[in-house]
Amino acid sequence: MRLLALAALAVSPHVTTATPVTALAVAADRVAYATADCRVHLWDLRARRVTTFRPGPACERTSTGTGVSAISVAGSRVLFLHYTGGNIREWSLWTATPSSPTPRQIAFATTDPEAAPPIVLGSGLAYAVGPTVTVLRPDGSRASRWSAPAVVSALAGAVVATADGAVYRNGTRLATFAQAPSAIAVSRSGVVAQVGRTLETAIRTFTLARGTRLAGVDGDRAVVVGGGAVRTIDVATGAGALVARGSLAAASGGRVVTATGRRVTVASSARAARARTA
Repeated sequence: MRLLALAALAVSPHVTTATPVTALAVAADRVAYATADCRVHLWDLRARRVTTFRPGPACERTSTGTGVSAISVAGSRVLFLHYTGGNIREWSLWTATPSSPTPRQIAFATTDPEAAPPIVLGSGLAYAVGPTVTVLRPDGSRASRWSAPAVVSALAGAVVATADGAVYRNGTRLATFAQAPSAIAVSRSGVVAQVGRTLETAIRTFTLARGTRLAGVDGDRAVVVGGGAVRTIDVATGAGALVARGSLAAASGGRVVTATGRRVTVASSARAARARTA
């Protein structure tokens, strides 16, 4: 385990990584991110330090790629999704904490290289293998497990979207769409779902630019990423704002975290929205 001190965090809230960032998450005052060398890091904003976990899954080059494609965090626990392989792609889910810095595998599945991931990782330490949804507590114990009526396509804590277009909360159906949502999040006003290029909310529907994806929500602001820009959309008013430049983003508790290349940056979404109206 390697600890990197962060000098003057309040003045310069960013870290620079050795290799490009491939996945990003934030919860409360902790930011988790993975880099192209398959290493996983936990940035404690309050303590002003970064924990780099010990090597976990192998990171050798393969014909169809290898890397960490998704990550989540709650408390000091991190979950991350790794893939590797050739004709068959292997997917594995791992967990680590600063007190147990060697990653431990908790799920495994295989697919064809072009198929959707068989393991879906969401916010709040929630994940699904096929239709089976599991939510962990920060101490690693299981908070819940249940089977959705169809294979899970996206999830955020207790809210689950399935391949038949349905969205559930704690097993109760909330909505049904024409196709499976590719991403979901929970705002103060309710569930936000991305269905194709459409952002669906309980109040409004928004059409997204091609290549734009839902990265999360902060209060009533949906955070979307596309074309090298991170923007917020107020789901209640429809107002949009440019937050930052970046290829990855995550949001929680008044913060929007962005990543571009080898740099991870934290900003106040409310302050950024006031300063850089789209």
